[in-house]
Amino acid sequence: MSKILVVDDERGIRESLDIFLSDEGHAIDTASNGREALLLLKQHQYDLVLTDVRMPDMNGIVLMKEIKEKMHQPIPVIIITAYGTIQSAVVAVKEGASDFILKPFEIERLREAVNKALENEREKLEYKLFQQEGKNRYLNLMNQQLDRTVFELAILHEIGKTINSTLEINKIVSIILEMARQSVVADKAQLFLYNYDKPGLALTISYSTEEAGQTQKNDSLDQDAIDWAIWKGEPLLLEDVNQHGSLKIKTEVASDLGALLIIPFKRKSRILGAMLLANRAGGRIFTQEDMQFSITLANQAAIAIENAQLYAELQDHFADTIRALISAVEAKDAYTYGHSDRVTRYTMMIANQMGLSQVELRRLEYLSLLHDIGKIGIEEKILRKSSTLSEEEWSVIKNHSVLGASIVEPIKFLEEGQKTIRHHHEWYDGSGYPDGLRENNIPLYSRIIAVADAFDAMTSIRPYRDSLGTQSALNELRCCSGTQFDPMVVEQFMTAYGG
Repeated sequence: MSKILVVDDERGIRESLDIFLSDEGHAIDTASNGREALLLLKQHQYDLVLTDVRMPDMNGIVLMKEIKEKMHQPIPVIIITAYGTIQSAVVAVKEGASDFILKPFEIERLREAVNKALENEREKLEYKLFQQEGKNRYLNLMNQQLDRTVFELAILHEIGKTINSTLEINKIVSIILEMARQSVVADKAQLFLYNYDKPGLALTISYSTEEAGQTQKNDSLDQDAIDWAIWKGEPLLLEDVNQHGSLKIKTEVASDLGALLIIPFKRKSRILGAMLLANRAGGRIFTQEDMQFSITLANQAAIAIENAQLYAELQDHFADTIRALISAVEAKDAYTYGHSDRVTRYTMMIANQMGLSQVELRRLEYLSLLHDIGKIGIEEKILRKSSTLSEEEWSVIKNHSVLGASIVEPIKFLEEGQKTIRHHHEWYDGSGYPDGLRENNIPLYSRIIAVADAFDAMTSIRPYRDSLGTQSALNELRCCSGTQFDPMVVEQFMTAYGG
């Protein structure tokens, strides 16, 4: 049984750590600040100290220095803080901390850090007593562990920044895989996500040093190994898949595959997927340390991926709501029913051809669906009129873009939404409405929607004319390129459409 001193000015933290560590079989004392901790350290012998950084009277770093300088028997110290940065982690480790844990901490991470610190201390004592002649080798090993700890903290810090900076799941997965591949020195990294609509694992993205870029094809491993790890809910570490007969690895793959590490990850008892790391036959063998760090990395990845998935679901619900609203608007005019969906399809063709980001694509999808929302305020008799519109009626029709802009203005996350809707009937030469903007003064999203809107209008049947047909519509876009439409957008549409 180890004796541990917990130092934190928050009573709830002290009590939580007391309960958890006592259940782990340790004897626990607590102190609310550094001064109180030093008094206890003079009165009792401890195997480990867990201390917060920010405390009144004496902070955790100063306390740790006091312990290192004034205690006759060196005691390992683990820093626990809610204000951690990679810089503070490096300072703490350099000052002698055994580990550095961020609040709110994961139970497994805390257990691992405590056990590791106690085990390291026991090893140091045994080494000093029985293997004094190997001191230099031991110190070198400690330096390597220190370097790896700092590196792992840097990796986890980057993962934390990723979680807070983006909700694009492809970007999250790419960063996580690259960090995992670098940290364990793997030739290949893959991540699989569980598909709850259709049971099974879907490969989201793959990275390999042998491949130019990334692939969606799973050509490296039979499913049996991944299924085993998911079913067991445990990591799978193989030094050589060719020596493991119970897994049915494909023959043509096994000849080139050596070490294998599969880490399943879940969130709140819900399986999200698995991360696979592999090396070629005869290459580096993964260690238990690699596996433990990969588990920590996978836990962080699970948080980011779940957040991204929940955000994507929320976006899908929002899109469905928009479609329901637009359907109600378009029901007023049978000739334009489905127009917004078709315009959105053409808009996304252009946007994908232009290489817009996932965030821009999603935002543009919403705005193209909403581009005619202002028609909700136009009387049906005007929308359905088959004869020529009067000047007054035409003025009402033209006002739909202004009305639509005012409708979307409160939707704050649709950046540039109001301007996009207001200006989707501007002409590239400045003769459009409502403000007569020209060329690049017209928002890019408006220029894209204008081409998609015009193409659908020309290829649809209207009360006052039949469809022009696809080829005639494409010819008209070319003819109006540079006057009504942005030539670049027209060219991108032609390429995407194949016209």
